[in-house]
Amino acid sequence: MILLRKALVRSASYAAAVPLIRNAAAASAHIRGRSLVLLYHRVRPQGRAAHEVVPTVATNTLRCHIEALRRFADVVSLDEVVAGSDSDRLRVAITFDDDDLATVEHAVPVLEATDVRATFFLSGRALNGLDDYWWVRLEHLLATQGIAAVRAALKVGGDIADIAKACENSEVVRRLTPITGVPERPQLGSTEIAGLSQAGMTIGFHTLEHLVLTALGPAALEDALGRGRAALEQASNQPVRYIAYPHGRADTRVARAAAASGYRAGFMTGGRAVSPAVNHWLIPRWEPGPLPAGQLTAEALLRLHARVPRGERSKHTR
Repeated sequence: MILLRKALVRSASYAAAVPLIRNAAAASAHIRGRSLVLLYHRVRPQGRAAHEVVPTVATNTLRCHIEALRRFADVVSLDEVVAGSDSDRLRVAITFDDDDLATVEHAVPVLEATDVRATFFLSGRALNGLDDYWWVRLEHLLATQGIAAVRAALKVGGDIADIAKACENSEVVRRLTPITGVPERPQLGSTEIAGLSQAGMTIGFHTLEHLVLTALGPAALEDALGRGRAALEQASNQPVRYIAYPHGRADTRVARAAAASGYRAGFMTGGRAVSPAVNHWLIPRWEPGPLPAGQLTAEALLRLHARVPRGERSKHTR
């Protein structure tokens, strides 16, 4: 790993370092059987928008990412990552979070054109009569009122990232005023969710209210893991076996609760590769954002090559 990073630093660009990293990674026996689970939130034709809290990736960037990943790994379904494999080939799975209709409209044609079967972690908020996520209101307020007014209203400081972090606290979110004067952003309904399933995509659960699960007590945690799941299964006409923890945050207690709720696997953030010995209910994901393809390749290979934490070097009890 150290040698790979040195090679990257010495190179004039990420693109120039990619062959060095790829060759060194391929020669390393300890990365065999590794996988990387990628996370995307928004996909739009134009890419990043002003005042955004949730990162946006341009449609063409998503296509370039998939093409770049295929040069050194198999792009597979999440089922294949969870099941594990004796293959020496590196594997990458693609996932999306949240109920953003526009993301589905722009991402699915790319996935179908590149023959990728991705997983969409949904809340099913429209199925349960809920309005959009809190960050949509936050982004609207930032765009219309400015960051100073938003800081004052929410009683928080810092930049946009700091404000978004503060909004992980439900008490802060309650200070967000409702959006007025703009059309409601379309969310996925039962028709669109059924369409995802018919297109061969896997549907996972992202919880109904998107709360930080590590902050919940036992009863509230059980409720968050279950409420809304059945409606999502009905709409998609498939079992919902995977869960992506809101804000990417989970611990051993949350993992055990997810397993007890009948999920086959649970996904957090962390950016690390998935080793064959990973705890199935604490699988890390990496969000590359709008990285150029060369940099994506370099960063992905560095993560795949990195040593796994000590706790993953022996098999977990499943």
